Amino acid sequence: MAAVQTPGRGPASEERWKWLLEESPAPMLVTNGLEVLFANRAAAAVLGYADQQALAGKTVWDLNDPGDYPVVRERLRRLRNHEQLMPRDARLVCADGTIKQVEVAGYPIEYEGQNAVFIRLTDVSEARSREVAERESRERLTLAIDMIGGATWVFDYATGKLSDYDGLLRLLGYSEGSRRLDVSIVDLVHPEDRPRVAGRLTRQRLARQTEVTTEHRLRRVDGTYIWVRSRARVIMDDQGVPLRAIGIDTDITTEKRERILRDGRAAALSAITGGEALEPVLRQIVLTAEQAIDGCIAAILRRDGDVLRLASARQVPEALATQLRILPLGKAGGCAGRAAAEGRRVIQNRLNSNAAPANPLAAALLEAGIQTAWMEPIISGRARVLGVLAIYLPQSSAPRPADDVVLSELSDVSRLAIEHAHTQTRLREARTEAERANRAKSNFLATMSHELRTPLNAIIGFAEVMQHGIFGPVGNPRYESYVGDILQSARHLLDILSDILDMSRIEAGRWEISLQPVGPADILGFSHLLSAVSEQHGCQLSVEIDEDFQVDADLRALKQILINLASNAARYGRPKGPIRVIGHLVPEGAVMEVRDEGPGIPPDQIETLLQPFERSEQAKAMVEGGLGLGLPIVRQLAELLGARFELESELGVGTCARLVFPPAQS
Repeated sequence: MAAVQTPGRGPASEERWKWLLEESPAPMLVTNGLEVLFANRAAAAVLGYADQQALAGKTVWDLNDPGDYPVVRERLRRLRNHEQLMPRDARLVCADGTIKQVEVAGYPIEYEGQNAVFIRLTDVSEARSREVAERESRERLTLAIDMIGGATWVFDYATGKLSDYDGLLRLLGYSEGSRRLDVSIVDLVHPEDRPRVAGRLTRQRLARQTEVTTEHRLRRVDGTYIWVRSRARVIMDDQGVPLRAIGIDTDITTEKRERILRDGRAAALSAITGGEALEPVLRQIVLTAEQAIDGCIAAILRRDGDVLRLASARQVPEALATQLRILPLGKAGGCAGRAAAEGRRVIQNRLNSNAAPANPLAAALLEAGIQTAWMEPIISGRARVLGVLAIYLPQSSAPRPADDVVLSELSDVSRLAIEHAHTQTRLREARTEAERANRAKSNFLATMSHELRTPLNAIIGFAEVMQHGIFGPVGNPRYESYVGDILQSARHLLDILSDILDMSRIEAGRWEISLQPVGPADILGFSHLLSAVSEQHGCQLSVEIDEDFQVDADLRALKQILINLASNAARYGRPKGPIRVIGHLVPEGAVMEVRDEGPGIPPDQIETLLQPFERSEQAKAMVEGGLGLGLPIVRQLAELLGARFELESELGVGTCARLVFPPAQS
């Protein structure tokens, strides 16, 4: 059983409410269920007390005849369970100990911050006094509820009519002279809410509950809608037949609008941060606007150079949408064009039907039943107009303060959405351009490397002929030394060009992979190449491959990986130190490792060395030449093979380059 708040929001209002009750000729009490918190003079007089202070603090056990204690206990239980408390005839103990027959009616309220019960006492022996007290009590209670922005009404089941709804008329903006509604109250309910509201006080529903609460929209006299929270409590006779319903409607428009705006803004921001496309985000903003400003049609127009283009609309009629698809900036684009051109809000009330024949946009607006247009510019952080949030209304109306909040909040969210979309577009364009430039670079490197390799091979070939004296001795011993230098430099340059060519092929996606089973015999078949690379630097290489070792790999790519790793180990490992190539199976697949006993790599440089053209300071100091492509090529080829490449190193101990392959399919 919902509690009705005491009126007002401060001590002054509460004191005035108490004064209203004190002045009432109807006996009234406020209890917390067990003891009296407040009593008026009439209540004290009925029970024979000198004043209300003498009655305050009395308990229900003090005031009720002991014979009624079982009934009192049952009513306290029903009160704790928020059940309906029907009026009852009670035998109350007066101040002098006599018993008086009094009708007790209780209503739950909130009093001084706690749940309480408002009790009306009626001396059943004085029917006329009771009628007067009831009428004045109802009037004063209505006045008290009006003070908190509510409106009371009574529905009579015998006549099926609403009565005592003066407060409701005031809530809906009717003039003081209005005494009745010209239409049914259901007709004032928003069409979307009628299915929930219609029949809420029917006898069928009352069989399940006697208290009904709904939130719905009511149409004001000016055609706008307000949100109300409507609470009704049904009074029944002893046989459970409903007699009348007493209700209170409270204006919750601000609360509802804030909730709609908060939820809509959160949904739009979540969509933006979640990477949603612009269209669904703008559709969410339009939906929020139409829910927050009842009866409106919303749309968002995006600026595209010197025109506005319709970006999102849910309920805009097709004829109007056709006119809104492209609007020029400025006066020719109507109020939307003016708002975009001037960067300020434009309000147009009472659209002129005389301009319709010469203005297709005005004609479409009038055909759609639009009388008012609110145009809120969407402005970027750099004071550039990005578009317009358009609100169309079927009645003449200026934005109220609550509408100002909606327009400001939603235009700001629209700005974030449009700016985010612009940023994403620029990022995509930049990524496309970067990919194009990278492809061009790879193609250039591949072409250059190929063109240089041909003359280099010729130089190497002729140098080898001269070095071995195939056509006779060179003659001068110094020339023989020069030929050796030429041969060594040409081979070094050829190695560099080979690395560049391999890297460019991989980046361009032109390195073809053909997976096949690779076992110990396949690796041992090219182990002499690994030994030759190691021996160039005086290192001894050993190959330790388990007999059951097998992976699915491209043999050419695997050979290139191991040659690069063996070359790195020989160059940067301990001079004349051991190099081990190890292959074995693990639960997650197969592992190949190349280990050395060199000085190691600082941990903060490992990731850097895996980038193309990067070399450690230690490597630069130890070895001349090299472009820093060996490890990047290894990692790229490992990814093509579906393997994971890991590089572990400990200063002063050595380095381990590891390939982790998935289990072989065979």
